[in-house]
Amino acid sequence: MYVLYEIIFNVYACYTKGLMKHPQEKIFVAHTKEIVDPGSLSFHFEQENKQIEGFLLKQNAEYRAYLNRCPHTGVKLNWNPDVFFDLNREFIQCSMHGALFQPLDGLCIHGPCVNQSLQAFNIVIESGQIYLLLPC
Repeated sequence: MYVLYEIIFNVYACYTKGLMKHPQEKIFVAHTKEIVDPGSLSFHFEQENKQIEGFLLKQNAEYRAYLNRCPHTGVKLNWNPDVFFDLNREFIQCSMHGALFQPLDGLCIHGPCVNQSLQAFNIVIESGQIYLLLPC
């Protein structure tokens, strides 16, 4: 029920700020069982005729979603398909400069973009399905 209230609040806030042309769109991304703990999974969607690439993370039974772009250079973060964690599976690691990001908030704690953050996506989980809520 809390998630429903959060969605309604976000939609209302966007309308009152004049930022939203239409209600938030919910896009299916993956089933919760598709991601190991800790693990990651890439996803793609189209927004305003542009292909957007993101990734899901699962760590300690917590799910997060981020845009697949380093805030330092704009390169994709993953080393290989669906591989975003460092070797210890503790931090998100940039494939270019090795910058390390905290999985739960996307904050860079080591590398050329310290104190910058990954762009997060809002997600909602319903009946074992993970949905992306497009920003307004």
